[in-house]
Amino acid sequence: MSEDSDPPASNPMAGLADSWRESREGRSKLDRLIEVGTTLEEPTRISTVADRVGCSRNFASDKLELLATLGVLERVSTNPKTYRRDEAHFRRLRSKALREEHGGDLEAIVEQYQERDRELKAHFGVESPAAVTYEHFEAIDDPDALADERDALSTWQTVRDRLLDLQRAQALDEVTRQDHSSGDRFDDGELLSEL
Repeated sequence: MSEDSDPPASNPMAGLADSWRESREGRSKLDRLIEVGTTLEEPTRISTVADRVGCSRNFASDKLELLATLGVLERVSTNPKTYRRDEAHFRRLRSKALREEHGGDLEAIVEQYQERDRELKAHFGVESPAAVTYEHFEAIDDPDALADERDALSTWQTVRDRLLDLQRAQALDEVTRQDHSSGDRFDDGELLSEL
């Protein structure tokens, strides 16, 4: 190769299989199964999970059923058995994280998001981000103004998503307070230790 020529382009996929193998070998079967299981968005057979994890079908079956019992996964069908992640479980985890992040003072944060939601609703003149039409943007000629308007719409959707998460956390906080006052406790950590 001459000094003037460019070096050959490297293959970005080179070594990926080795990297995955090393990562896989460095973790337990259970860790790999939990990782795979919590990413199942579509009903998935036990054999498919076992192949992805690199474990026996029996191991996968036992642990998937335990994760379903704990509420982490949802058993979708019984013949053949298929599982997917239980979205309600992950919403509860998100709510718990938000409660901890804001030190339990969710009411003030919810009010701030509700105010921002009202401002954006008035700005766009529609009830929700989904109701904003193409015609709204078509009337804007200035590229900077168009970018600002798209950013505002994206912000509104984010505000709505965050507000929903915060309201769920607020509701969970209320339920948790009631449970603590009655002496009942629910701890995901204790349940997951059964694995």
